[in-house]
Amino acid sequence: MVDAQRQEFDQERHRQLVYDVQRYLLDNVVARLDWVAEIDRGTRWPYVKNHQYAPWFSDLFSKADPWLDSNHPTFQGRPA
Repeated sequence: MVDAQRQEFDQERHRQLVYDVQRYLLDNVVARLDWVAEIDRGTRWPYVKNHQYAPWFSDLFSKADPWLDSNHPTFQGRPA
């Protein structure tokens, strides 16, 4: 089934084959299927920019991406 959908050029037929694969997996594979959604229920100061949350890998890999906007009004009076 997977090979068939990989070789299909017709977009609608390809989509239908992918749905067939998904239905087969849901019906026949006895495995733990976790639902993961990007919901960040934490709080952070508004001057923290570019913070990304990845619930399935923790957020340890993205610690280099955030930055602090020292021009933001809520940042005033804080040591840099």
